[in-house]
Amino acid sequence: MTETKERLRLVADVVKADLEERFAGKVAFDPIVVAPARSVYGDDYFRVIVVVPDGAVLDPNKLNRAHVSIWGTLCGMDIPEHPSIRYIDHSDWLDPEGYNGGKRGVYID
Repeated sequence: MTETKERLRLVADVVKADLEERFAGKVAFDPIVVAPARSVYGDDYFRVIVVVPDGAVLDPNKLNRAHVSIWGTLCGMDIPEHPSIRYIDHSDWLDPEGYNGGKRGVYID
């Protein structure tokens, strides 16, 4: 799977736009990190980490089927890979033992 930074940035932009529309700009989603991945079955997909403010309560009704909407938008842009989205608190992202530190898996190239 060959990815360009522009393509990954495009996926991040689609995710951000969808989530900002769902939450009407009331929650800051920053950063949004996207990396290519391949399943054990050989299917290509995107690992997406969305960092949210500590203690932010994301309404599950607004998140319901967000990945389907995002995937539909991506397919319309000729990007067929499925997005696998994970939401984490900002403090977990910055924790030296957390995502950014590599102990729980870094998805940034």
